[in-house]
Amino acid sequence: MNARSLARKIKIHDGAYRALSLAFSPSVFRDLAQTGRSRLLSEVLAYADLPRYVPGDTTLGGIFDSIYYALHSNYRGEYVYKNALITKLLLGRHTLNTAQTLNEFRSGNRKADVVILNGTSTA
Repeated sequence: MNARSLARKIKIHDGAYRALSLAFSPSVFRDLAQTGRSRLLSEVLAYADLPRYVPGDTTLGGIFDSIYYALHSNYRGEYVYKNALITKLLLGRHTLNTAQTLNEFRSGNRKADVVILNGTSTA
C-alpha cells in the first residue's frame, strides 16, 4: 500500500493533526539519527491511533510519507508550508544538482526557516 492510499484510509481525530505535525520536529529526527528510536514519534503515533491503520511491514519512510499526506490534505501546519516553499523555490528556480536547502538554519542568535545555497544564498 502506498503512502497516499494509506493516508486516505487513516481516520484521525481533530486534535491529532497538531500532534502528528510533531513527527517532523528536529528532536524526532535527531533521536532517530542518534539512537534509531524516538519516544516522541512513538507517542505521536499512539495518540493519533496510527498503529491501527499502518501495516506491520510499512517502512519508517512510508509512515512519514503517510503522515505528510494526511497533514497536507487536512492540516496545513508549519512543516507543510515550509515544504511547499522549498518545493516552489528549489525546484521552480534552481536545480537539485546545483542548490542545497537547509531547514531552520541558525546564525548567531537568529534562525532562518529556509536557506537555499547555490553559489549565493537566499533565506
